Amino acid sequence: MSYRLFAVAAASVLALQGCAKILPQQAVSTDSLNDGIAKTCTFTPVQPTAGATVESTITMTNDGWCAFRASEKSGQAYVLGLVKQRPEHGEMLVRQWNGETRAEYTPAPSFVGTDRFTVAFRSSGAVADSLVKVAVTVTRGEGVPAVAAPAAADEAPAATTTRRRTTTKKTKR
Repeated sequence: MSYRLFAVAAASVLALQGCAKILPQQAVSTDSLNDGIAKTCTFTPVQPTAGATVESTITMTNDGWCAFRASEKSGQAYVLGLVKQRPEHGEMLVRQWNGETRAEYTPAPSFVGTDRFTVAFRSSGAVADSLVKVAVTVTRGEGVPAVAAPAAADEAPAATTTRRRTTTKKTKR
């Protein structure tokens, strides 16, 4: 490769660098794990102990998710969080965040009413898990359409009859 060709290639690269647009960096949310939280979200904080069961409540609107937070006595997040009883009308997610363990509940679209779930936490060095039973009350959020409750079936379903046709074969004698 000649020096002249090398010099032309290097000059071209430098010239193109000057033309490159410098894009501004996007702002990063410092609290990105709170995106999508319900407009109304209150909870009872808990600090369960190994082998014990405690109760917590969540009151929220159906326009996002809501969570309760728990931490060990040392202030650290639990080593493990497991959903023992899933909610019937929503979804659960257990995660560690900001030195706490957070159990997030997201109701099904347009769900209004009560739901329940149970989470087990395991602390570092613990022999037994601690259980947290959570009762959730969900109200209609702004802009969330109301859904009529399914009608109760007071009458027994009508009996159905199936007709069968029986045929016999005639044999020649």
